[in-house]
Amino acid sequence: MKPESSVGVIIPLSWDKNKWEQGETFNHNQSKRLIRDYLFTQEKITFGNHKYPLEDDGTYIGYSRMITKLLKRDDDFYWNDYEIIFFVSSFKIRYIIGLYLHPQVDWSFGRKRKHEVFNFFTFTNIKAKSENIVRFENFIPIRNDGRFVSIFKALKTKDYAYLSESDIHEILDEAIHRNPNQLELKTILTKI
Repeated sequence: MKPESSVGVIIPLSWDKNKWEQGETFNHNQSKRLIRDYLFTQEKITFGNHKYPLEDDGTYIGYSRMITKLLKRDDDFYWNDYEIIFFVSSFKIRYIIGLYLHPQVDWSFGRKRKHEVFNFFTFTNIKAKSENIVRFENFIPIRNDGRFVSIFKALKTKDYAYLSESDIHEILDEAIHRNPNQLELKTILTKI
């Protein structure tokens, strides 16, 4: 059951050395792995909002396997109650890699805009205005010590963690500290 104070959630994405925005690189160079990794690869353009076409309303549509997994559960996971969804990924250690502010979540969103990469990346389930989607240039490590130990522990027991308003501000403060040149982060902070 969702805690009363929860206004955000943090969920995993599969690790992607191309920073979740290089669909053509995957599509052309790794086609032998297509079938085996199909569900994993669908997440590879989740932060492609500066590279691929936006919808007419200025939204960008991405995908998360965890969203699909949680939508399948018959529990109290009310996606559209959340102000913000942060994504975490692991490469030796876990990192908070970015966010969707004021997201819309559903089983699938039909992309109306066309691009050759969308012919392969067909799964969709999360969208937000492009200016509300930020992949951090410098990711935030989550360890079993220091600032984000409670998130670390929550992610050890289940695949996602609920976030209070203070958790969200703490993550955004750290993101701004680590990414001082990403001006959109300061704008995101004012929109919360």
